[in-house]
Amino acid sequence: MTHAALKFLERRGEDLEPLYERFDWPLHYLRDSSSWLEADRLEYVLATLEEFYGSRIQAETGLSFFEAVGYASPQLRAWGALDSVLRIVPGVRELYHQPDRFLGSFVSPQPIIQGLHHSSNESAEKTVFRIDFSDDRMPRTARYLRAALEALPEFIGKPRSHVQWKHGNISIEWSERQVPFVQHGSSADVETPSLSPELLRTILMDLANTQRQHESAQRELEEIRRTVAAKDAEITRLQDALLLSPEHEGTDARVNASESRRVKMALHEIYKLGDYFARAQQIVTLLRSPTNRGSGSQLVSSSANALIRRTAWDRVSKEAPHAIRKAAGILQGEELPEEPRESTIESELEDAERASRSTKTPSFFDPPEQST
Repeated sequence: MTHAALKFLERRGEDLEPLYERFDWPLHYLRDSSSWLEADRLEYVLATLEEFYGSRIQAETGLSFFEAVGYASPQLRAWGALDSVLRIVPGVRELYHQPDRFLGSFVSPQPIIQGLHHSSNESAEKTVFRIDFSDDRMPRTARYLRAALEALPEFIGKPRSHVQWKHGNISIEWSERQVPFVQHGSSADVETPSLSPELLRTILMDLANTQRQHESAQRELEEIRRTVAAKDAEITRLQDALLLSPEHEGTDARVNASESRRVKMALHEIYKLGDYFARAQQIVTLLRSPTNRGSGSQLVSSSANALIRRTAWDRVSKEAPHAIRKAAGILQGEELPEEPRESTIESELEDAERASRSTKTPSFFDPPEQST
C-alpha cells in the first residue's frame, strides 16, 4: 500500500521531502512490497500521507486520497508479481473467484472468508462475503482496498465493478457486457488472456504460498537476528564481568593505557630499588673494611659484622639482583624459568634468630668482643 501511494505521488510530481522528517523508517523501506508494517503503524503512515496531500488531491479529482490511489492501481504497477498475474486472468469472474487470495497480498495473516457466494443474472454478476476486518480501526486501509477491488477489472480492459464495504461485509457487483466510458489504454496495452481458469487459480495459489513462505522466512530471520543480538549482549556482559573480577584484574592481553602506565611506574620503582640495593652494598663493604685503624674503628667493624651476619646479608646480596631482574621481566611480559634454590632468605633469618635467643643482641654501644 505504501509503495503504491508513494508511486502515485511521484507520478503527480509531488514533493516527498516533508516525509523524511515524519517517519521513523526510510522511504526505501516503505517502497519494499515484500516488507510489512504493523496495522497501527501502517495507519499512521497512511494518515500522514493523507494529511500532507489529501486535500489537494481531493480538490483536483473529487476523490479521497486512498480512493484515488486505489483506482490508479492498474497504471501504477506497484504490486510486483501480482500485477503480471492479474493481466492474464481470462475474465472478471476469475478475478473475484478467490477474494481471500487477493486480499492476502495486503493483509497478513490472510483474512478468513466467510459466507462466500457467487451469483449472476441477465444484467450483472455478484460476489458477496464477509471478512474479519475492522473498518473502524483501519478506515484508510479499507478505503484503499475497496477502491483497488473496484479497479481490478481494468487490469484486463473491463470497466470497474461496484463494491460496497461496511463492517467487513463486502458486496462486489459487475457486468462484463458493460462498455467502459473511458478506455484505459489502447488494445495493445491489454494482454490477451491465454490461460484456463484452473491454471490461473493454480498460479494464484502458488503466488500466495510463495508470499507466505517469504513472510515466514522473514519472521525466522528476524528471530535469528534478535537471538544473535541477545547472545552478543550476554557475551559482552560476561567478558566485562571477567575483566572486573579480582583474579583476572590486570591480566587481559589487551592492556589499556591506564594499565600500561601502572606497569611503567612499577618498573621505575623496581629500578630505583636496585639502585638503593647497590648503595647499601657499598655501605656494607665499607663497614666490613674500615679505613681507620684506631680502637673506634675496630668497635664499629665488630658490631657491623654481627648485624651483617644476623640479617644474612651474604645471601641477600646474592639473591636480590636476581629477584629484581625477575620482577622486571615479569612486568615486561618475559617468561623466566624457575631456578632451584637450596634455601631461602627467610629460613636463614629464622636460623639466625633462634641462635641469638640465648644471647644479648649486639649493639654499637656494647664493649668490643674479647679475642683469644
